[in-house]
Amino acid sequence: NLFPDYATLGAPDRSQLGTDSYSDYLERFVREVKPELISYDNYRVQFSDDLKRANLANSYYQNLLEVRRVSAVHGLPFWNIVSSNQIRPQTPAPSPANLLFQAYTILAAGARGLTWYTYYSGGYHYAPVDKNGDRTVTWSNLKMVNDQVKILGPRMLKLRSTGVYFSAPAPVKGLTELPGRVVKAVECAPPVMVGEFSGEGDESWVMIVNLSLQDSARIKLTWGGKPGGAQIMSAVDGSLASIEANTMLLAAGQGVLVKAP
Repeated sequence: NLFPDYATLGAPDRSQLGTDSYSDYLERFVREVKPELISYDNYRVQFSDDLKRANLANSYYQNLLEVRRVSAVHGLPFWNIVSSNQIRPQTPAPSPANLLFQAYTILAAGARGLTWYTYYSGGYHYAPVDKNGDRTVTWSNLKMVNDQVKILGPRMLKLRSTGVYFSAPAPVKGLTELPGRVVKAVECAPPVMVGEFSGEGDESWVMIVNLSLQDSARIKLTWGGKPGGAQIMSAVDGSLASIEANTMLLAAGQGVLVKAP
């Protein structure tokens, strides 16, 4: 498992990465280890005070997209390990919104694996299982998220990630804004992430994620191709249902998988 992009660079005796940049670190790992996948961890969602500190939130997005890029170049799947406890005493506790956000942004980027650090407290607070071995409220919240991933994951493993875009203005600098190939634009007050995928035949799919951890989002999609006929996949049973007026309402941090028209 690899370091995140906020590991230290610099002189060999002080560097965790041992390279001049994070991209070099990833490329060297692939070149020398010849792995079957790339796995890394990133806890910036909590470190950034639930994304309120933009300079730290930037690391979460950029790290996710850089690992995605290198994985795509080398034809490797990638996994991300994110936080399901209070990673430091000064950081927020895990909430339904920040757990959903971490899961759905990872799925929207085309990751093939999602891991949580950690189920057992191990000295951390607000873990899913406390120091006495008892399940906590976090357990219930995390189960809610994992139940959705368990339904959508098998479908997404059959899809190929083709692009990642953000509504304007993007939540942090340097992210690619819409239009994409499938989604031309979104109308929404909170920022939105759009992961585009190709499926069987000429099928196109998108994952839409509400990037706010405080507010629900009413999202209206404008498609790059045909205007109607999109369907949402239920995260409860995998069934498909039509989208009325290409508009959906997502809770804070929530995502949805949509079959494009």
